[in-house]
Amino acid sequence: METSAYKRLKKGAFFPGERGYDTGKTLRTAITQSLPVIFSYLVISFAFGVSLNVAGYGAITAFLMSVFIYSGTLQLALVPMLTAGTPISVIAISAFLMTSRHMFYGIGYTERFNSYGPFRPYMIFTLTDEMYGILSSSDYPADADPAWTDILSSVMSRWSWILGSVIGAAAGSVLPFDLSGMDFAITCLFACSLIGQWKDTGTHANVAMAAIIGIGCLLIFGPDGFMLPALSLTLILLIVFKRKVEKLDAERIL
Repeated sequence: METSAYKRLKKGAFFPGERGYDTGKTLRTAITQSLPVIFSYLVISFAFGVSLNVAGYGAITAFLMSVFIYSGTLQLALVPMLTAGTPISVIAISAFLMTSRHMFYGIGYTERFNSYGPFRPYMIFTLTDEMYGILSSSDYPADADPAWTDILSSVMSRWSWILGSVIGAAAGSVLPFDLSGMDFAITCLFACSLIGQWKDTGTHANVAMAAIIGIGCLLIFGPDGFMLPALSLTLILLIVFKRKVEKLDAERIL
């Protein structure tokens, strides 16, 4: 069943104007909500491109990696792996472990992604940490198309990453200054997203639960192995206590 917010893209009701929305407002909303991600992506991908250039790879390699991998954590980790001649089997396992969290992200968006029509595979592929933050905290004006706002935000964010990595790889060897610490921009983005969601929710039980589990798994498994068990345990507990958390949230709002 279609909701008013996410009517399925289909023939005759595909573009915003055909669906009763303002095309210009939809585009402006997409730009506004994706600007923080775009700026962060430009900085981080530029740093990736520079590191790739230092490792002896050029702009074409940066472009192909950004198009087909599109994972900042994995791409940055791949640079030393490629330089060290790491076996492909080790790279494959590392890639799975580093990006497995996206499987958990997608579970909550199955129905929503179905409304994107032919863009559904693209939206699944481009569901990064930052896009997850955008989708989970978006506030759409009444005359902006929610589905097209999400699609345009994803497209702009992805191509800002590709552009930054290519520029970094092409210009990295001639830059006269130290670029260490540039990747901290992504930490700032996550902090802002967390603060925004904290303010928007009625109860903070789910955030507190995730924080306790994350800290516990970090102490047990260490910084290199805590992500997957922390996400798995958090997901299980959120499913088990879903009704209780929703009830607490409703009571807090009222």
